[in-house]
Amino acid sequence: EYEIVADIDEGAQEYDGLYDDACIWIRSSDVTLESNGYTISGEGEGVGIFVGDPDDDPVENVTINNLLVEEYGTGILLGGDRGWGAEVTLEDVTANNNDEIGVYLFMAAGSVLRNVTANENGRHGIQLEETQDHVFEDVTASENGTYGLNFQDLVSDSEFTDLTVTENGAGGIRTGIDVMSNTFSELTIAENGGNGFQASDGGTDTIRESVIEDNDGAGLWLNWNSLNVESVVVRDNDGWQVQCEDTDSRLG
Repeated sequence: EYEIVADIDEGAQEYDGLYDDACIWIRSSDVTLESNGYTISGEGEGVGIFVGDPDDDPVENVTINNLLVEEYGTGILLGGDRGWGAEVTLEDVTANNNDEIGVYLFMAAGSVLRNVTANENGRHGIQLEETQDHVFEDVTASENGTYGLNFQDLVSDSEFTDLTVTENGAGGIRTGIDVMSNTFSELTIAENGGNGFQASDGGTDTIRESVIEDNDGAGLWLNWNSLNVESVVVRDNDGWQVQCEDTDSRLG
């Protein structure tokens, strides 16, 4: 168990074996970081908090509570494209004003985000890639440069509930190659600069009990993707409310 007892503004530091510089690097399982509402501030590069082990051992049962991370390249990186798996719970965590991505999950299977905010980041609020079995609850991604949530590829078998995705530059939520078997519930997707929910080249996901409105593109945009849509309001978007190309979807 570790505890942060003051703000940290030292920026990111270089560590042997770490691809990106980081301020805090957790490379062991069974770690709790209680941050007491303090802020970790960077200088526009590196990573605020990185969770992963360069020895390729999975890092599991890590919990990070009550933290603000800002002004890094990536605010929080869980796992990584070197095969460094991580299973982490983020609760009451904010990642704002980072140059690239607020929270990035790569091979972070089983991770949980609860009451997490990722606003005003240069690219995406939250990005997921090659990862599965997630639970997101009460997550906000607003005013980011491109997408609020970007599912790059191979994201599956997860539950996303009570998401607020508004005023992002390129669109609200985008899902890509082999994103499938996910359930999205109680979404508010509004006033984004492109499509509200955009899905292409994936499998079958489900959206239910949500509102998608006032986006600059289509409300729902599907291409080579199937989607089950249940009790969803799609209205007042500048493009088509529902636009489907080469897709097999069910609207109910």
